[in-house]
Amino acid sequence: MYANLTLGLRRGERNKDKGGSLSHFLFPFVVVIVTGQLCLIMYLSTNNNDTRQHLSRDDHWMRGQRVKVQPRGGHVDMEIGIGEILKQTVGVIEKKRLVDLGATVRDNDPCFALIDQGWRGLLIDGDDSLPEKWNARFPNNDKVKGVVSYILADTIVGLLTKFGFHEDVDLLKIEISSFDCYVMQAILDAGIRPKVIIMETNVNFPPHIRFAMFPGYEEASDDKGPLSQIPFDSEKRGHIYGCSLGYQVHDTMHPAGYEIHYMDWNNAMYVDTIGMSPKQKAFEDLYTDVREWYNYGYWNRSDRDEVFGSNREIKHWNCIETDALMEELQRKILPLPSHAHHRISWNGAHYCFNSEGNLSLASSEDVKCCSKVKAIH
Repeated sequence: MYANLTLGLRRGERNKDKGGSLSHFLFPFVVVIVTGQLCLIMYLSTNNNDTRQHLSRDDHWMRGQRVKVQPRGGHVDMEIGIGEILKQTVGVIEKKRLVDLGATVRDNDPCFALIDQGWRGLLIDGDDSLPEKWNARFPNNDKVKGVVSYILADTIVGLLTKFGFHEDVDLLKIEISSFDCYVMQAILDAGIRPKVIIMETNVNFPPHIRFAMFPGYEEASDDKGPLSQIPFDSEKRGHIYGCSLGYQVHDTMHPAGYEIHYMDWNNAMYVDTIGMSPKQKAFEDLYTDVREWYNYGYWNRSDRDEVFGSNREIKHWNCIETDALMEELQRKILPLPSHAHHRISWNGAHYCFNSEGNLSLASSEDVKCCSKVKAIH
């Protein structure tokens, strides 16, 4: 049904000696040519660390194996092919336990495909209409636990612990369109290390922009209670939400020992390389350039403007430098009242949204600097 597809982006793959039996059936002048080619292959095989072939964009590898699904223009749909992707990336998965943060019932959630294959899952989302939809999607499935709760950095570790998903998690997916990297950092800081993490990426921002959104906090009215996170309506997020691929890779995942292994549209997949055995750890051959992954998974896809129609008006952002893009945000995108008192990280600088939703450079790197009550200090 589907053509073969090689998966991942590698600079090269170890070549194997194919033998020389073919020479018995070839004319002498052809033998000379074939012999020369075999010598070249053997040379590349023994010098793989220094000499790597640059594969074409349609010749993508992951750990030297092939994925036998090609449902969408040379890319593996992460939902349809997730089982094979995991098999190639981390090998045999025995426990088959997953966490789905932002488990809205839709057609392209890779976690749902794994649950259909017998995985045990914890689904968390703040939409109180979802339990009925979960029950309809997974009828009489006692391996699935659905929890209605807002996904906050301050409470997510407690939720995972309460339901027994703070350890032995094979895959965690987060797609909350708000403070994704902030929540992910809280999970990693707590020592929770899924084998594979799938993160929603804000592809509005090109990879040279290390962008992330963080929540603002407010004090209790009596100044005695703990700070509480200011609500954020993700339905009004516009183009500013979550975190860019550049921030995910450089500021969140790589420092924690995770490397990018695949990208399908706005979903990036990371693998825990610290937890891998030496035999499994093949990521040193992966083409991990962030721009290449962004181009491969999103930017260079022929139907990008159809799938992400709302991004057409800002596609020129891909060609704008950091300072110029911030100026454009200030002139054309802001104010955003829905973002009032929250914060963004912008290539290492920190900006706060004021009460009208305009950005100003913060004088502190405190993640709670945009509080309604506390002054920035």
